[in-house]
Amino acid sequence: MEATSQHPKNSTTGRSSRAPQWLRSGLRAVDFVAPTLAQRLMQRLYFKPGRLPLKPAQAAVLEKGTRFELEVNGVPVVGRAWGEGRAVWLVHGWGGHLGQLTPLVEPLMASGFRVIGFDWPAHGASAGEVSSLLHALKSLKQLETLVGAPYGVVAHSFGAAATTLALKNGLAAQRVVYQAPVARLRQYIERFSSAMELTPAMEQRFISGAEAWLEAPFSEFEPLKDVASIRTPALILHSRDDQEVTVSDGELLVANWPGATLRVSEGLGHRRIVSDPECIAQTVNFLVNRPEP
Repeated sequence: MEATSQHPKNSTTGRSSRAPQWLRSGLRAVDFVAPTLAQRLMQRLYFKPGRLPLKPAQAAVLEKGTRFELEVNGVPVVGRAWGEGRAVWLVHGWGGHLGQLTPLVEPLMASGFRVIGFDWPAHGASAGEVSSLLHALKSLKQLETLVGAPYGVVAHSFGAAATTLALKNGLAAQRVVYQAPVARLRQYIERFSSAMELTPAMEQRFISGAEAWLEAPFSEFEPLKDVASIRTPALILHSRDDQEVTVSDGELLVANWPGATLRVSEGLGHRRIVSDPECIAQTVNFLVNRPEP
């Protein structure tokens, strides 16, 4: 699932190369004398996201929305809503925030949609210290209880994985758009293990402890496993130069998802895809059921 907080400043996926030497050495030393404590430290590192700063332009759009709160595991989760009409939800990715998706707000409102989004637990304006796809799923369920099922969902990166999990669990969205979506979660455990230089025994203790905390195996959260049974029409947008979530993830989703379509762009990386005018136009056109340009 989500990856370590030892990630580059600009990453929203937890893509990492190598943790600091003091952390790697310290973690192995703790594991030698107190493996249970080391497991707790590994779990904390893995499920604690970085907090991406909010840009002034993003904050200005958020301020125009109506603020609301959900509660997930006793933690306040902050959301915003704009406009009237059929609801389109915005779901950000790991280590990100709702502000990243604010370029979509005005175009969606102009097409007659009510736009609703929230910050995951431990992200953006929401409280909490740790998070996971399960936290995001609970947030989506709480939102559905509050406002009803959405007409559409636009999700970025790990937000797409959370949306897939919600669709598997009965979320009745009629259309979804995924931007730079994650298809394979196992790779992030491997990245974490590599970044921390975990021994096989340490990695297994980390996985066992994390799965006990989640009350589910990691395999239950794999998007690629779930999409074959989903019939919701999907538009998947990916940039060929995405270094955080490679375009192969988008290709795999489309290959296994009946009714999914892939549009590949160039030069947008992982995050610029959410604000690119052409990608926004494709998103809006797909949601209003017009032919794509």
